[in-house]
Amino acid sequence: MPSTKSAEKNDEKYGDFAGFFSTVDEHTTSIVAAVTGTIPSWIKGGFLRNGPGKFEAGKDKYNHWFDGLALMHRFDFDNGVVKYHSKFLRSDSYVQALEQNRIVISEFGTAATPDPCKTVFQRFVSHFKPSPEEKASDNNIVSITRIGDGVYAANDTVILRRIDHNSLDTMERVDMSKLVTIHTSTAHPHIMPDGTYYNIGINFKAGCYHVIEIAPDSKKDDPVEGAKILHTIPMESRMHPAYFHSFNMSANYIIFHEQPLRFSMFKVMTWKLFKSGVDTMMSFHKNLKSNFHVCDKRTGTVLPLKFVSEPFVHFHVINSYEESGHLIIDLCGAGDSSGFDTLYLAYLKGIKVDDEESYKNSKLSKAQRSWPIRFVIPLDVTKESPKNTNLITLTGTTATAMLKKDGNVYLTCESLIPEDLRSKTCGMDFPQINYNFYNGKPYRYCYFTGFPEFVIPPDKLVKLDVKTKTAQIWQEDECYPSEPMFVPAPNATREDEGVVLSVVISPNKDKSTFVLVLDGESFKEVGRASIPCDIPLGIHGTFI
Repeated sequence: MPSTKSAEKNDEKYGDFAGFFSTVDEHTTSIVAAVTGTIPSWIKGGFLRNGPGKFEAGKDKYNHWFDGLALMHRFDFDNGVVKYHSKFLRSDSYVQALEQNRIVISEFGTAATPDPCKTVFQRFVSHFKPSPEEKASDNNIVSITRIGDGVYAANDTVILRRIDHNSLDTMERVDMSKLVTIHTSTAHPHIMPDGTYYNIGINFKAGCYHVIEIAPDSKKDDPVEGAKILHTIPMESRMHPAYFHSFNMSANYIIFHEQPLRFSMFKVMTWKLFKSGVDTMMSFHKNLKSNFHVCDKRTGTVLPLKFVSEPFVHFHVINSYEESGHLIIDLCGAGDSSGFDTLYLAYLKGIKVDDEESYKNSKLSKAQRSWPIRFVIPLDVTKESPKNTNLITLTGTTATAMLKKDGNVYLTCESLIPEDLRSKTCGMDFPQINYNFYNGKPYRYCYFTGFPEFVIPPDKLVKLDVKTKTAQIWQEDECYPSEPMFVPAPNATREDEGVVLSVVISPNKDKSTFVLVLDGESFKEVGRASIPCDIPLGIHGTFI
């Protein structure tokens, strides 16, 4: 059975993580998992996971964790029985890489290799007139999301791949840019209880960010066809648009963090000449502020004042809600974007934490560590509000909002974690809440992965009470969990009444891969379902 560690730091170090980033086979035939403990019979449905599963094509190797070819996993729960199967996403990136035995389509950190059948002149011309094979990647390894009755593998691009979430078969390729004028969109849209879909994308040409809406009554045979631009947010700099991976949303507002992690439009326009990955188009501008744009979903207007903070980056949001005339914005923030650099496979495969020199060299800097933080925006602030005084009247928060002479409202954040938790983990991210019932509403509990002194893999799961700022930790030797997924119990009356699911892998070959089932309230293990297969470290998932 597991060890639920309340607050003790585990100083033991284990193994070599190269296997977490190595190619595995798909398992298209269901495997019945071996259950230890109890799997509650009320858990019915599929726990889906997405992430890289193949890290080379012929002699070509992918460079970055975000580049490997997508492998989808499904754990079926039915009356206490758990079955597992997996399939590679049959994307164009995957199919062409296997057909041509090379990397054909550029990914986040890996440029496509030249076609050996082309002459030098043909390769030169292709920089200016791309051939059909040189299209945007549909290797959607990041997340799995629903739009209407459809289920899609997604990435931070305009390309979606519809999938059959039961069989994991790959279906049609969907290009959102043919429906709305955007060049990127996030891998983390928001879905309202009525099924309305919201996302944000960049329009490089117009120099703005578009809020995208798909109504729940869109065509069910192809729900993406109902996409429309709901609101438009101007860019701070057309030559340096912000990169973003997610955004906050409350019941009435969309909150977009225009962060100092920026694209260079020069590099965007010339990247084919230099055959570089998408990551080389971005850099962190420490001289810029973080800008918060608050858009009213009901009227389409953006609040006129500019809300700014000291520069930071975020990849994942926790939740947002409105309370007593204030907008609460919870997310996981880090000091800069250098964490991207630690996700190159050469770095990750080189971490050998039982080797003191390797372990020392792989430690994260403070700026790279991500922590849950809270910003608060008073919604009634105007340019006539008192200056140089904290305008937040909400009790129970240390966050501040001050109107300065330049007309901007300067925000400072509040840490959401107890100080002693910093001695037990070196960062927290991949947050999940009871989303279906508490997204956009006041909430209390959130579940995270907690990190050791190096960037990944996470070595613990954390349940955080944002009201009392207390935490519970699950951790087990030589076990590395994935993003936690909260599944509410039927007819639940309490926010944390349900279970938390996480796929746990290990570098120890004597330890099986398993799905961990934790009680959402006590945060103690109730059961696990083990499978005799290696699974690479994944990214995001969902429960359907």
